[in-house]
Amino acid sequence: MDSAINLEEFLAQSFREAFKLVESAGFLRGRGHDYEEPEGILTSTKVPTLTTAAAGTLTPDDLINLMYTVPSSFHRKNGVYLVNTEIERQMRLFRDGNGGFIYAQSLQAGVPSTFNGRPVYVEDSFETFASGTKQAVYGDIKAGYQIAENKGLSIIRLNEKYIEHDLIAFRAKSRVGGGVVRP
Repeated sequence: MDSAINLEEFLAQSFREAFKLVESAGFLRGRGHDYEEPEGILTSTKVPTLTTAAAGTLTPDDLINLMYTVPSSFHRKNGVYLVNTEIERQMRLFRDGNGGFIYAQSLQAGVPSTFNGRPVYVEDSFETFASGTKQAVYGDIKAGYQIAENKGLSIIRLNEKYIEHDLIAFRAKSRVGGGVVRP
């Protein structure tokens, strides 16, 4: 009653943001439906992987080779790079033979930066950058990964839960799954 803002809308937005973080991590590193999690792109046994030439390092050649692990028929031409912040930082430092940067940083809102002519998106749900970890994805994510959501976010107001403390509780629920459909 004493709130100067629409508290229910504020809480709904807060719940959406929290669920978005958990879902992003699940779509990338989820253990699968047996664990009540999405099947993650990085944990799927169907997705081909590429090991870099030197452990714990990344070169432009590694990212170009990653692109060519994807079948050309439909995934490669619409592919995007999905990397974490540390990988993007390294990509921004790549230079050509003349010393010019080869990562094209976008200066326009809503338009992704590019590497090798392909869009680059940053997702920080990857593992910490270290030897033996999966750090980049290339492919047509929209065609290769299916997200299933049931009814979106639902929020229930529980007026009686903490009535003795003069408090109101809110419970949020979201049912989301996902998996690799075209590796």
